[in-house]
Amino acid sequence: EEHKGTNNGSVIICENGYMSGAAVYDNDGKEIKTFQNDGAFGRSYFPKGIRSRKRSDLRTDILEGHISTSLCHLANISYRVGFTASVGEIKERLQESGIARERFSRFQEHLKANGVNLNNIPATLGPWLEFDPATETFTGGSHVNEANALLRRNYREPFVVPETV
Repeated sequence: EEHKGTNNGSVIICENGYMSGAAVYDNDGKEIKTFQNDGAFGRSYFPKGIRSRKRSDLRTDILEGHISTSLCHLANISYRVGFTASVGEIKERLQESGIARERFSRFQEHLKANGVNLNNIPATLGPWLEFDPATETFTGGSHVNEANALLRRNYREPFVVPETV
């Protein structure tokens, strides 16, 4: 199903706008910025760069990959520290956020169209977490310590990632 100009991929919604495809829009749908795809976004370049061990085979800076995948990881962390909740409980907790309420309604519609009833299979409600991109840590929310614990894992030697990179 198409939503905000895309039917394949993610729409990232924030308080002052959203990103859909390769463009950023304000909340009124006015395009703010478009990103050009010169082919560097291709998923096949990352494994190629890993196999060859040549940075040039990545076709983009590895930091871009880190920042891009962080969105997925942050959402997953909220999910992992969340809890199973009924539809009513979720709606009650989302009362104060128009965007979150609207997203949940679309989520329900999408599941219903695909034969999933949230009354039979409850959803997981992740807590609202605040994240500081400068320190790459969670700084606010009800489950901040649990969330920060999931940002890194215990690595085995010699693959330990230092605290300061």
